[in-house]
Amino acid sequence: MDGSVPRPVRAGKPLKKMEKPTNHLPEQPAEPSGEPGNSETAAAEVLDRADLLERVEGDADLLSEMVTLFRQGRPAQLAAVRRAVAAGDARALENAAHALKGMVSNFAARRATEAALQLERMGREGNLLRAAEGFTLLEKEIERLESLLIELSRRVQP
Repeated sequence: MDGSVPRPVRAGKPLKKMEKPTNHLPEQPAEPSGEPGNSETAAAEVLDRADLLERVEGDADLLSEMVTLFRQGRPAQLAAVRRAVAAGDARALENAAHALKGMVSNFAARRATEAALQLERMGREGNLLRAAEGFTLLEKEIERLESLLIELSRRVQP
């Protein structure tokens, strides 16, 4: 077992519901991109909180475990994509991006999922001309996602 979370993640039966059910991140989350604008809107672009909380059926323990596994697996997954891009290895890029796409899609993270999907397609098609640019975008989206997941998991601690 590589520590990854199988997909799709859907809680079968919640073990412990959140004390205060919530569908939102903190009122003042950090601007994920450092860009001006509505922080709630920016957060919603990174993570579909309602979908994520529905997936875990409000199970704070499950969400916490998923975030922990994500944070443990993220460095190796990103490194695999980085190596494939640097080596110009289309097949390795397709496989690594696919694995990372599965990991981030568990969190209803549309932008990170889309960035990983684009890299997966580049690998499948053998067209790596924009792979470095795609990796930079993926890395940025995953950083934004991780920041929001940490904050969300703190909010729903049992």
